[in-house]
Amino acid sequence: MDRRLTAVLVAAFLLAPAAVQARGYDPKLGSFYDAKSGQVDTASFRNYASELGIAVSPKMLGPAATLGSLGWEISLAVGMSDINGDASYWQGAADDPGNLLITNQIRVRKGLPYSLEVGGIITHLYQSGMWGIGLELGWTLHEGFQYFPDIGVIASVNTLLGSDDLAMLEVGAGFIISKSFSIAGLFTLEPYTGFDMVYVNASTHLTSMYPLDATGKPIATPSQFAIGQQNLYNYRWVLGLNMVASYVTAGFEATTNLTGSGGKPWTYAFKLGVTF
Repeated sequence: MDRRLTAVLVAAFLLAPAAVQARGYDPKLGSFYDAKSGQVDTASFRNYASELGIAVSPKMLGPAATLGSLGWEISLAVGMSDINGDASYWQGAADDPGNLLITNQIRVRKGLPYSLEVGGIITHLYQSGMWGIGLELGWTLHEGFQYFPDIGVIASVNTLLGSDDLAMLEVGAGFIISKSFSIAGLFTLEPYTGFDMVYVNASTHLTSMYPLDATGKPIATPSQFAIGQQNLYNYRWVLGLNMVASYVTAGFEATTNLTGSGGKPWTYAFKLGVTF
């Protein structure tokens, strides 16, 4: 039964990219600049950067229980983030954007003494050349008691690679409450919930834009612009479920913005991995 379940989950992960339409999400930052007036649309850039930042931020924040000082976990998560794809800032900055950004995220976690954990994260945004790379540190304040939940905190730092013009740095911090339940000694369920803050610092390098003349040809002399550092804050509620059966772990997580720069988009993540 475990082998069949694992096979189904692996197939779902491998087929996930096929469901994505042929779109292009490499940023076209010239859409935030009006060559005629020389004005930069900073408000639209903030909305764009906030939604993009949430999409590439770390997934599967829980549960709070640690792996133990000798434990390891290697997992793959597929993330799906709602965006306002019909908004002008996405229509200009991406080719044929939909209303969903899909990412693959590889995460490696290592348990440490004193209920600490450290991890590394690599994220790829489908239909783009953009990658996120980050580190995280978790600490469980309270775990292993029979009648009380586990309580932990987690912090992460993440940066975006793959774009010559866009610069983005993310810092996350949150707390998680979870509880482990053994089901007939066959597997363990770990539901969890918590609160998470994602800070996004986004800006652009000096960007050249070639406006078009009346005939539709690029003007020889480009316009140049840059968008200064924008500080964006997103506060999210997290709800998830983790399952461990022997060496296999799987999970589901949903987060939604409570307040912040990016409205209230939902993000969903599905995880499959191994623990040892």
